[in-house]
Amino acid sequence: MANACTSGGKHAFPYGDAYVAGLCRTFTSSPVGGGTLPDCQSKETGYKNVYDLSGNVSEWENSCISSTGQSDSCTIRGGDYGFEDDDVRCATARFDSHPRDTARQEVGFRCCAL
Repeated sequence: MANACTSGGKHAFPYGDAYVAGLCRTFTSSPVGGGTLPDCQSKETGYKNVYDLSGNVSEWENSCISSTGQSDSCTIRGGDYGFEDDDVRCATARFDSHPRDTARQEVGFRCCAL
């Protein structure tokens, strides 16, 4: 997903190089349905129509500190609806206190299909 979010490494955010408030679901109190904000996507050919790669909900990655059990601390990326600016960059990844078996409103999966 990081490749799609950065348009193949060209940009820091799905829509360009600098944070723009209001394009993606950021600095607010709740998430919205996927694809609700049409400007939260790349404008680059080959990367258009992949929405919500920044903000709304943070994305679980298949990247954990350990692989021994349910409480392993795992990486999340892309920031969520409560963050803004650098915290919702495509490349922003955090090893937080998010164990593998955690369910939270602000952390989820970003799914796409052709």
